Order: sequence, then structure tokens, then C-alpha cells
Amino acid sequence: MPDDLKSRIQTSAEQCGRSLHAELLARLEQSFDGINEDELQLQISRLEGELSGTKFATDALLASTTGRLATMAQAYSSLFTLMERLNELFDQVAGVAQSQIEGDDRDPVLAKARLETALAEKSRIDEIAETCADINDDLEARLLSGIRVAAEKADAGRKRSRAKPKQKP
Repeated sequence: MPDDLKSRIQTSAEQCGRSLHAELLARLEQSFDGINEDELQLQISRLEGELSGTKFATDALLASTTGRLATMAQAYSSLFTLMERLNELFDQVAGVAQSQIEGDDRDPVLAKARLETALAEKSRIDEIAETCADINDDLEARLLSGIRVAAEKADAGRKRSRAKPKQKP
């Protein structure tokens, strides 16, 4: 027996916890009792079918998720735009309140309280707008990353399909 073959069988025997002789017998027995070629081809066809179904479901899920991410990115972008507009409106309200403080001799304390309330609300709006901007940026980055990964997987699948020769039954 060639030394290389003996070494490989010895390694396999050690991994399986058998002697060299027992490993040789197991391998011989397996070669005679193994699956015949038709059964093997049937099993391969079944597994290819399962893989094809899984790939179809994965592709559909990826397309759906990409669509949802795009919708969410657009919604967050719209929300961010609305928050910016609301911020502008609060600036205007604060300006009006400030002018009331300066021109209102009847109740300057009330006018000042209104201004402070408007400024506090504006501060909260600023925080929310900043959070929305961060979420929007993160969502756009994830969307682009997801699209990039999907494109890479699609390219790899096409390359595998072209490289894999069609088998004749």
C-alpha cells in the first residue's frame, strides 16, 4: 500500500477511533453497501429542488425587505422634512412671543412664560429632528448596504449558473 494512502487511512481511523484494519474493513464495506448511482442522483435532484425553493424564498424576502427599507427611508426623510418645517414654525412663534414681551406692558411675566415654553418646545423639536436625521442616515446606509449585498449575491448566483454545466439525464 502506498505510504500516502496508508497515512490518510491511518488519520481517518484515528479520527473515528478505529484501528487501521477496522478502518479498511469499514471503507470496503461502505463501498459495497453504499448508495447506488441512481439513488445518489435522486438525492442530489431532491436537494437541488430544496435549495432552489430556499433560494426563491430568500430572494423574495430580500426583495420585500429592500422595498420596506426604501419605504421606511422615504418616510423618515419626510418626517425629517416635517420636523425642519416645525422647527421653523417654532422659531416664528418664539419671535412673536419675544415681540409680545417687548411690547406688552399688561403682563410681561405671562409673555415671558410663553416665550420660555416655546423655547423649551423648540429644544425638544431640535432633539427629535436630530434623532430623525441620525435614523434617516443609518437607514439609508443600511438600505445601500442591503442593495449592495443583494447585487453581489445575484452576481455570484449568475456566475455559478453560467459555470455549472447542464447534466443530461
